[in-house]
Amino acid sequence: MKRFLLFGMITLLWSCSGVKRTQEALNSGNYNAAINKAIVNIAENKTKKSNQAYIVLLEVAYQKNTERELQNIKFLKKDGNPANYETIYESYARLKEIQQRIRPLLPLHIVEENRNARFNFNNYDSDIIAAKVELSDYLYNNAVGLLQNARYKNEYRSAYDDLKFLEEINPNYRDTKG
Repeated sequence: MKRFLLFGMITLLWSCSGVKRTQEALNSGNYNAAINKAIVNIAENKTKKSNQAYIVLLEVAYQKNTERELQNIKFLKKDGNPANYETIYESYARLKEIQQRIRPLLPLHIVEENRNARFNFNNYDSDIIAAKVELSDYLYNNAVGLLQNARYKNEYRSAYDDLKFLEEINPNYRDTKG
């Protein structure tokens, strides 16, 4: 009996700590960690009563993460610095990736509030393509400029890294393959 009681207490503490860690990640602004933890737990069994807290946390973390990312993108676009194109591209790609991870879990029903969780999904494809085009132009021009004016080994390496990354995001861009 004592073993059963001890095992029950340990299981209870372990199960509560996951929600608490997810809540702490959310409260500290680490929305990606909160989203990841919530998705992992919900994916196991979305109708399980103990996963209800994860559904609410996922809804809030998704909203806050999307809002923060879009505000950051807006700021970087206003800044007008071409070096920010990579950050803009990666932000849009992260937003799309999170949506793709949540979509298979839908619908998520919140029993206490007798409603489905609300996720405002947007199509970021055109934004990703536009950011990729701007980033590709920037990387290509930067690499060509470095190659034309390079004197030191690290400048050639930097140009190579730019062209290698360009090939990853936009294969066969202009004359990068050769």
